[in-house]
Amino acid sequence: MSASVSRGAESAREAARQRNGKFGAQHLPEGDGVDLVVGSDEFAAVASTDRRVRDLLGDVDDYLLGTVTRPEWVDRLSERLPAIGDAVGHDRSFDEEFLRPLVLAAEAGDVDEARRIARKLVDLDVAEQAYLDQDWRPPGVLVEREDLMYGNVFTGERYDSRRRLSETAKLMRADIKDAQAAGYIPPEFTYRVVTDSGGGAVRIEVEGMPDEDAFWRDYHSPYRNGREFGTRPSWARYRLTDRLRGIGRAYARQQNNSQVDYFNNSHDVAVTIRQESETMYWRHVKERSNLAAEIRRTPASDPNRTELLAQAEALHTEQKKELAAKQEADRASWGW
Repeated sequence: MSASVSRGAESAREAARQRNGKFGAQHLPEGDGVDLVVGSDEFAAVASTDRRVRDLLGDVDDYLLGTVTRPEWVDRLSERLPAIGDAVGHDRSFDEEFLRPLVLAAEAGDVDEARRIARKLVDLDVAEQAYLDQDWRPPGVLVEREDLMYGNVFTGERYDSRRRLSETAKLMRADIKDAQAAGYIPPEFTYRVVTDSGGGAVRIEVEGMPDEDAFWRDYHSPYRNGREFGTRPSWARYRLTDRLRGIGRAYARQQNNSQVDYFNNSHDVAVTIRQESETMYWRHVKERSNLAAEIRRTPASDPNRTELLAQAEALHTEQKKELAAKQEADRASWGW
């Protein structure tokens, strides 16, 4: 190990020693500004979350102090986050979004940032555990036949070659609704299942994901474009995409091998997630397009045309205000 690396590691350990007790300090739950009554269910829930956050931060200090190795630290995290423990240390996007920034924040002594990341991990684990406590499980996909040349044949549990694609989309909507109720996917988002005009694909569209949940800040990204940090798709976004695609594949039969350019599918399954800013953009486009089409259909001699032009001007002003408010909110949230 080089001298500079040794000095860097020792500096991180010394910072952890000086912090020792700060991350694990006992304190009453804050409740995000809500007055909590000691002994109430709300107090117990917040206290439990705070205790789990302190445990996670204490484990980071142990890792930086050298009392545990990285594999041991990862094992600890998996035990403290049992519902999402499979992703810890095994999912690259998860580790890049949470574990690496958590260690860097702890090394820098940024208690607030380290606590924010730890609390996010606890919140994800609590939400996933709530789903696991339900009886509902998504339909699966089976390997019908192994084929080394053209790829394995995957057949969904609910695949029926006689079923029309429109009927399949209807059944998928019912599964997605059940998945929302069970907490398998976020219930607060809007989901749509549509088929293409050719009948060869089913597309699941999602709207309502907040920008700060759809992306995460990467302060070490080479694509920061002069900003303090870059943005990358979040692990939650990847997971939502995989889960929705899994529901769709349960109704399909697929065999693919790109190396020999072979694709044989009953239908394709695509997932599109539009975060709030993108949803707002396309809503603005649709509103302007609809009004412009109405103006084109209205003769110049029609007195209603003047009113429509005034509506177009008012719509443009309203959309500019909404966009400015969104940009201001982004700057406050993301520092842009």
